[in-house]
Amino acid sequence: MMQILDSQTGQKQSRHDEGKIVLGSLLIQTGWVGLGGAVGSMLRFALAAGAERLFGAEKFPIGTILVNVLGSMAIGYLTVRFEESAVSHVYRVAILVGLLGGFTTFSSFSLNTIQLIFEREYTLAIVNVVGSVLLCLAGCWLGFRIARGLEAGFV
Repeated sequence: MMQILDSQTGQKQSRHDEGKIVLGSLLIQTGWVGLGGAVGSMLRFALAAGAERLFGAEKFPIGTILVNVLGSMAIGYLTVRFEESAVSHVYRVAILVGLLGGFTTFSSFSLNTIQLIFEREYTLAIVNVVGSVLLCLAGCWLGFRIARGLEAGFV
């Protein structure tokens, strides 16, 4: 039997009252995702703008790369930490989809890369693509390793 999340308790329920439970759960989750997305977007803007000012990066999108690496590391770390935690599904969705979805910026990454190409800054475009992909994968891996190290008592 399919189980669904009860919006009031955060517990899984059977489909007997599926209309009420699914609608309530979906509305609550959507609200939390929206709130998390708003906060994540504001954090992304502040951090990216601050990094670009700090490093004096006029053409190269260092702020976007920094946000994507940190967001990738955070999503790797939190995914592991949430695996066996008591954090409800609603809050997991709010954090992973909402907050970190609003925080990480691969759409901005794509735009920055295309703009560099249009400006004939091909070397910077390649550095942006390769650097972003490799550093974000490394960030996610590092998040997993840190979380696993904490679980094992190594950190």
